[in-house]
Amino acid sequence: MKSIINNIMYNTDTATEIGGNGYGTPNDFRHFYERLYKKSNGEYFLCGEGGPLSKYGISIGTNETSGSEKITPMTTDEARDWAEKNLDADDYIDEFGVPPESGDHVTITASISTAVYDKLIHIAGSKGVTVSDYVERLVMQS
Repeated sequence: MKSIINNIMYNTDTATEIGGNGYGTPNDFRHFYERLYKKSNGEYFLCGEGGPLSKYGISIGTNETSGSEKITPMTTDEARDWAEKNLDADDYIDEFGVPPESGDHVTITASISTAVYDKLIHIAGSKGVTVSDYVERLVMQS
């Protein structure tokens, strides 16, 4: 599936599938299936499809719905959260690394420009690491 969102191409044929999860069979109007993908530049997106009574159901007329499919761009944090809830531990670790086993990490909030944020996401993705891992490496190198 291909989709252009905010003038950016998302293509399941050229991206790497990380893993997927779903519910039901195609005979069930509530069925859905979602797959997490990673583009070559490190950006993530979710490709989902489902029946008329699933979250992918769309209105096609008065009291009529149909199944559909949709691509949703995701930040690395959103992809990590989705993977934590929908993939098994080994698939999660293969993509995002081993999470800490205890509270040996802290969460910080920082305000940076959009340009710096975009570059940070791109660089971390191209190196195959999370933004947190990349920032930690930069700090430890200085």
